[in-house]
Amino acid sequence: MCQVQLATPLEHLYKTKKAESNPIMPYDFAMYSKKEKLEIRYHIIPFSDSTNVENDLPQMHLMRTMTNVASNDEEAVTTVHSISELQLKEDFNADWGVIAFFPPKASFSNFKNCKLLCLFKENKGIAFVYYLFDEPVEALDYREQILSFK
Repeated sequence: MCQVQLATPLEHLYKTKKAESNPIMPYDFAMYSKKEKLEIRYHIIPFSDSTNVENDLPQMHLMRTMTNVASNDEEAVTTVHSISELQLKEDFNADWGVIAFFPPKASFSNFKNCKLLCLFKENKGIAFVYYLFDEPVEALDYREQILSFK
């Protein structure tokens, strides 16, 4: 359906975690490394009905997700960065994508920060990868290419 491939890290002893999501803040799979102090969660939405207009609006999916997951605190800062077309094609085989940084709601995670990778592939689906951490770690950069569309 969605045709994504995950490149789960073999080093740094990543262990799977039970997905404790809910309908408002869903995710399908999670893993954590104590050594890297990083939790990674995945949420994949396959598009089974190609006639649904909503499928062509990945920005709407992103905004809905960020509204549900990002902190509502007045002091919270959210940044969103586009991914270049070249990187989208070469690294992710995606048609659209962004990276966002924000503090997550406590009901989603106890970590202080979230890096969200959102990728869209036409007629396939949309993928969200949440990188949860307290302090920035080097792994945030080299764990970015952990998911791609086939």
